Amino acid sequence: MSFALRPDSWKWKVGYGRETVRLTLDLAYTDLGLHREWAARAPRNEALAKTRFAAGMVEEGHIRGHVYVREAWRGSITYGILRDEWAAQNEPGRRALRAACPIGLTRDALTVTAPLTVQRHRRIIDVHLLLIRDSQVLLTLRQGGYASGQSQVPSGHLEADEPTDHGTVRGGWEEIGVRVDPGHLELAHVIDHRAPGEDPRFGIFYRAHSWDGEPYNAEPDKCGGLSWFPFDGIPEQTVPYHAAALRHIATGRISSKYGWDLGL
Repeated sequence: MSFALRPDSWKWKVGYGRETVRLTLDLAYTDLGLHREWAARAPRNEALAKTRFAAGMVEEGHIRGHVYVREAWRGSITYGILRDEWAAQNEPGRRALRAACPIGLTRDALTVTAPLTVQRHRRIIDVHLLLIRDSQVLLTLRQGGYASGQSQVPSGHLEADEPTDHGTVRGGWEEIGVRVDPGHLELAHVIDHRAPGEDPRFGIFYRAHSWDGEPYNAEPDKCGGLSWFPFDGIPEQTVPYHAAALRHIATGRISSKYGWDLGL
């Protein structure tokens, strides 16, 4: 069994995963007549364990070196349920699951009705990798799309279920081809920023105290080049909140906000 849910961020933790597992088991045993269903999860993904248990699946074991993710082998914890086991708990299990999941998801139409709950605001998080050498900071030149022609600190968006330091390391490898041990990162700055026509974001800047490899343009379709600049010589055409964050970093300030006083 395998599935992926990527709804809007406010829809997490309302029962979609549990309902999806239940519907998948219904399809497997009622329509397809299968004998056994099994599933696996990453050891750190405790939320998926709850969806398996809610559907009556039991933990069966641990597969070592099961999948290759982000340049490393990762184990998986496995779960399973037999058709007879599913049949024995089918109706009671459905009633319990419906009570636990405040959503409506029908198998025929596959329509989703959002729960009547408060929609909590969540921010997009941008992660940035600071490389400093001889009192100069490395900047890349954006090419095409957002802020084209402006300099920036190498950066990217944080992915789901990804710690900020790991996201920063991944972004550094993808954009400038350097490998950084997360243990060699130091939080340098957090900026709460907003721009015209965009939702507010958090920008997190990590300084790498060491790295492997010489930085190069690993994304020539998005980047027009890279150069080192002194903190007092940042290019005039720099992404505004990056420039603001760099000014604060140079003075040792750990947090700031940008764009909130511009009436956006």
